[in-house]
Amino acid sequence: MPTIEQVEYERVAYVKGMEEYLQRLNSMSESEAIERSRISLKEAGILQEDGEFTERYRYSRVYTMQKE
Repeated sequence: MPTIEQVEYERVAYVKGMEEYLQRLNSMSESEAIERSRISLKEAGILQEDGEFTERYRYSRVYTMQKE
């Protein structure tokens, strides 16, 4: 079982990585950032090749559409 220190270290590393990723996206043009985000979501298994959510995330589309 991981220690609290290990868990905290991993959490901090994850947050730092996400902050760096978002900074890189902010430095890109809008179209470039959208494409990079789309690629990341495909690699994570959240989006399919056609741009639709995968089965696991199918309710995300419904939630997203309700927010608009």
